[in-house]
Amino acid sequence: MYIERRNLHEIPSDAILLSEKEVINYYYENIFKIMDKKITWPFTYGLAGSNIVAFGTNWLIMSYFRSRLRLQNRAKIISGIVFVGIPSMFSYFYHIQYIQPEIFLQKRCITCVHMKAIIFQNLFGVGYSMTGGALISMMTAYMNFTYPVPGFLNKEELKGSLKLYMKFIKRIPLKILVFILLNSATITLITNAEYKNFAKLNEILRRQDEHLRDLVTQYNS
Repeated sequence: MYIERRNLHEIPSDAILLSEKEVINYYYENIFKIMDKKITWPFTYGLAGSNIVAFGTNWLIMSYFRSRLRLQNRAKIISGIVFVGIPSMFSYFYHIQYIQPEIFLQKRCITCVHMKAIIFQNLFGVGYSMTGGALISMMTAYMNFTYPVPGFLNKEELKGSLKLYMKFIKRIPLKILVFILLNSATITLITNAEYKNFAKLNEILRRQDEHLRDLVTQYNS
């Protein structure tokens, strides 16, 4: 079945009306399961690429702070889960929940959807570990006495810890820029592929629908 967005006065009398949620579910539960994988791959497999990139950049950022703070293996597993695994999964599920539906419904401009995808990919792929990951690493170093972190108990200690954080950040501006560009490029390519293949998919469905209508007309005549 071909789905088309129209104004209310343009809808044929015999058309089947679907809610936005029904449209989204129709593509996921029906179309993507029966159509050629060469067309549906951006929606079913493409996000693995952005997920891997987010995982990699988060891991490198976390490793940098842990190395600078001389943490070695202290809290490494839990830090990896919280500041590498979880944000990587967030980037994946956010795109499915909020970006792909925008492509299906075609309510916003392509540029707006691309920018939204880029912002949140970098939020989960870079920003999460640059803030929360760095903070927890500094607290771990403070509690385990692996590095002279000023502390977090009062205003002066917080100022000292912030100064130390900025000192660490100033040493990797180029790496952070590369991470941001890498995440942006990856999610842009995937989102662009989703748009292009969704247009191809709709064109196939439109032709099938027209062919079916012609067969029905010929049969009735």
